[in-house]
Amino acid sequence: MEEVERLKHNKESLQLELQMHEEERKVFELQMQNLKARLLKMEEQQENTVSNL
Repeated sequence: MEEVERLKHNKESLQLELQMHEEERKVFELQMQNLKARLLKMEEQQENTVSNL
């Protein structure tokens, strides 16, 4: 019975850890999207600047 309780506890701990990693991944994905958008905007500004020379 003790083993079952230990396994339940381990399972819950792993599920929480997985949930944390999934949340972190979502945050990183949003940061990447933001960086990509900023990069595209900078590239557009650069192209506009060069075409105006």
